[in-house]
Amino acid sequence: MKYAIAVDLGASSGKMAIGHLEKEKIVIDEYRNFVNRPVDIGTALYWDVFSLYNSVLDGLTYFQKYGGTKTVGIDTWGATFGLLDAKGRLLEPVYHYRDRRTVDVMEKLYKNIDAKMLFQWTGCQCNRTYTLPQLYEYVIEQNPILKFTSKLLLLPDLLGYFLTGNALTETTIAGTTGLLEKSMDKWSERVIEKYELPRTIFGTLEHSGVSKGRLRKDVIVDTGADMEVLTVAEHDSASAVLAIPKLKEGDLYISIGTNISMGVETSKANTSDPAFYSGLKNTAGFGGRTIVYRDFSACWHLNEFIRTCRGEGKNYSFEQIVGMAEEDACTGPWIDVEDLDLCKAGGNYKEQINLFLSRTNQKGISEDYEFVNCIHQSIAMKVKHYK
Repeated sequence: MKYAIAVDLGASSGKMAIGHLEKEKIVIDEYRNFVNRPVDIGTALYWDVFSLYNSVLDGLTYFQKYGGTKTVGIDTWGATFGLLDAKGRLLEPVYHYRDRRTVDVMEKLYKNIDAKMLFQWTGCQCNRTYTLPQLYEYVIEQNPILKFTSKLLLLPDLLGYFLTGNALTETTIAGTTGLLEKSMDKWSERVIEKYELPRTIFGTLEHSGVSKGRLRKDVIVDTGADMEVLTVAEHDSASAVLAIPKLKEGDLYISIGTNISMGVETSKANTSDPAFYSGLKNTAGFGGRTIVYRDFSACWHLNEFIRTCRGEGKNYSFEQIVGMAEEDACTGPWIDVEDLDLCKAGGNYKEQINLFLSRTNQKGISEDYEFVNCIHQSIAMKVKHYK
């Protein structure tokens, strides 16, 4: 029997699954989960990509008990990237997209190209977590790192590079950069030029289903696995939309994770004035399709609550968090899950919630179950009333 391995990385955890085809149906044989814990050092926030890579290697080793595994593919959240030098080495740790270095970058970004024009060119309405603002921060600060950069690889392609030694850039994950033309099939030369970014660091775009090559010899020795690495729909939202059965053009989807993404899959980008003023975004979907959507922070707020509780000596699992949630009432208090202050990583998240409640003339809370209910109810109400 031929097996395939899927790697799905989220902002708080990763999953690996092994499965096979059975009468044109995908059968999942087993899951394997692991933690993704960002690293906070001084004022900087990083992703622990080496821990993630080791977790993937451990999973490849574990799944060898099935035998006959032919391929592996990786999807992740968007916008996160690594910078490689001419010898293929990482030039710096991989920054978290919520690292505070980009807190003030958006005003400067839109002085160069106004928001509406950038939307008309790229279909993207950037916030500071996108790749473009992160790269532009280097330019603003005259950081010399871009001069030494040979290639930029987004996270799933970076991990694929670690596994194979081959550097490819898949289209759906490139769609999270804010640096593609609205056709979602090529880099925007005019955006790259306007923001003084080195064109040479952006590789050729490849569609899903292309081989990255076989595992490196040292990986084969370490894991016992000898297989091909494929580009999948590497942006997790694109994979989620692709996996929805019988989704037709114009059907609304809702994908829930660290962020909630709500939208439709279409044949081309929507860059109309109504789309711009409604806050819609466009990103690359599978097979040359375009996803028109809006998104906002969701389970990220729960992750921040869990992080704060961990600092208090309470190591809650997601199962325990769900168990705290009351099912009987949406009585408040409420937070705005898009509030800029609440969406800054770090600090005591319980205190931040109570500061928001004070600013909005709501009563403060203190019990953990109250915070959990507040977050869950606020996410649900945001979905219900999102316009």
